[in-house]
Amino acid sequence: MNKAPHFTYSRWRHGGWYVHGVRYLEGAIGCVSRNYEDGEWRIVCDRRPFTERPTFRARGETAIAEWRLA
Repeated sequence: MNKAPHFTYSRWRHGGWYVHGVRYLEGAIGCVSRNYEDGEWRIVCDRRPFTERPTFRARGETAIAEWRLA
């Protein structure tokens, strides 16, 4: 597996963070958030049912997971 890139972030209007360095094939940029009732970090564009989405302890950990997903 390739080494994860260095990520930079910018605020997302819905309370999360855009993840620069994560791009989906269709062109979407990565986005992570902990703006959920439980306060856990999640990948915003994760297509799995909400109850099956993994949660993470930190923004960077979530960004790496999204990079692998994308």
